[in-house]
Amino acid sequence: FPTRRSSDLEFAKIEPVVKHGFSERIIKLKSTEFGDIADVWVLYEASIPEVMKQPQRGIDICHIVRRGRKWQIVSIINEAVRKDSVLPDALR
Repeated sequence: FPTRRSSDLEFAKIEPVVKHGFSERIIKLKSTEFGDIADVWVLYEASIPEVMKQPQRGIDICHIVRRGRKWQIVSIINEAVRKDSVLPDALR
C-alpha cells in the first residue's frame, strides 16, 4: 500500500505553516500500559489558522517504553480521519 513519510521538520517548512503557524487540539486519548511498555491512541483536530476552514481530524498512535523513570517514544504513526472512517471504540 502507498505510504507517505515526512518528518516534523519537513512539515514545519511548508509555506502556510511558516506563515500562519499550526494548531492541534486533543479530542480524546486512550492509553494502555503493561510493565515497561505502553501504547497511546490520540484523536485530535489540527488546522493551519487562516488557511483551513475546517480542522482536519486524525489519529496518532504512539508506542512508548519506560527506561528507568522516564518514558521514551519508540514510534509514532498517523492516519487522517476520512469521511467514511469508523473511529475505534476507544476513541468515540
